[in-house]
Amino acid sequence: MKKMRFLWWLLFAGLLALFLTTCGWLGRSGKGQVVLGAKLVSLSVTPANPSIPVGVTKQFAASGKYSDGASLDLTRQVSWRSSKTAVATVNSSGLATSAAKGTAVVTATLGKISGKMTLTVTSVALSAIVVTPPNLIMSAGSGRQFTATGRYSDGTDYDLTTRVTWSSSNPSVATVSESGLATAVAAGTATITAASGTVLGNRTLTVTPLLSSISVNPANPSVLAGSYKLFKATGTYSDGTRQEITTQVTWSSSDTGIATVNYGGLATAVAAGTAIITAAQGNISGDTTLTVHPLSLSSITVARAKPSMPPGATQQLSATGVYSEGKINDITAQVTWSSSNPSVVTISESGLATAVAAGAATITATLGTVSGSTTITVTLK
Repeated sequence: MKKMRFLWWLLFAGLLALFLTTCGWLGRSGKGQVVLGAKLVSLSVTPANPSIPVGVTKQFAASGKYSDGASLDLTRQVSWRSSKTAVATVNSSGLATSAAKGTAVVTATLGKISGKMTLTVTSVALSAIVVTPPNLIMSAGSGRQFTATGRYSDGTDYDLTTRVTWSSSNPSVATVSESGLATAVAAGTATITAASGTVLGNRTLTVTPLLSSISVNPANPSVLAGSYKLFKATGTYSDGTRQEITTQVTWSSSDTGIATVNYGGLATAVAAGTAIITAAQGNISGDTTLTVHPLSLSSITVARAKPSMPPGATQQLSATGVYSEGKINDITAQVTWSSSNPSVVTISESGLATAVAAGAATITATLGTVSGSTTITVTLK
C-alpha cells in the first residue's frame, strides 16, 4: 500500500513539473540547475532584423529570461509563426524560408510570453552558384555530398544546397539526389549541376572502376637479415584494367620482429624467419611472403684510435663484422669484449679500454665462435 502511494506521489510530481514548465514557472539557474518557482519573464529572438534574398533560409533562435536572472535557450520549446507566410514561412525549429519580397514578423511564443523580430526579404539577384567540392574522382559504388553556395549581387553568400535543382549529365556514370548526394555508378565522367532558375553551377565528376584485387610483387622473395626489399602493389579493376597503386595502399608486416615495411612498400629485413607483407585498400588486400635468412659471420675486425696509452687514459674500441655474403656491419654493441691482461688494460662491456699500468694487453671481441683482436701498449710518461 505504501509503495502504491509513493508511485502516485511520483506521478503527481512529474505532472506538476510538466505543467509548471509549460506555464513558464520552472526555470534554470545560471549553473544549469532546475529551480522551482522561477518565472519566465521575457523572450528575445535573434538575429536582429535580418535581411535575406528570396529563396533562402535563415535560422532564428529564442532565448528566455527568468525571474531569477537565468537565461535559457528555448528555440525548440517555443511555438514559431510568421505574420506573412506569403513573404516567409517558419518551421517548428525556427528555420525561416523566404518566398517573396517584403517584410514578415517572426514570433516565438511560450505560454503567455512572446518575442518577435522583423525579417526583410529583398529582391537581390542571384548572380552565381558555386558547387563544391571541385572536380572530383570517385570509385564506382562510393558516394559524396555536394554543396551549392549562392552568390548574390550585393556580395552576400547563402547555402542553397537544399534549394537548388540537382542533375547529372550522365546517370549511367553517376546519379545525384535532390539533396546533392552523388553516387558513382560506373567508370566515366559526368557533370553534376545545381540550378536555380536560369543560374547554374556545376562540377565534373570522374568515376574510376571498382578495385577488385591487389597483387604484391616480387612474389615470395628471400633476403639476408639487415638488407632491404622494395615491393610494388598492382590493382586490378572491375573493367579489367590494371594500375600500380604502391603509394595508395596501406602496407603492413605480419611480424615486425622479422621484417618491417614503410608506406612506400620498402621492407627492412630484421631477423631470420618469414613475414607476410600485405598491401590493402579498403576491404581489398593482397600479400606475399618474405623469407629472411641469417647472415653468416666470417670475421671480426677490432679497431683502435691509438696503439699506446699512458696509465689512466681511455679510448673507445669498435668491432666490425665481415660476413660471407659480403656484408659489413658495426657489431660493437653485440660482441663480448675481453682483455688478456686486465692489470694492464681493462675493457668494458661497450668496448671502452682503460690503461692501468705499463705493459701490453690483447683486447678481443667475440660473437659466437668468431673473434677478432688488437693489442694496446701502456707506456709510462
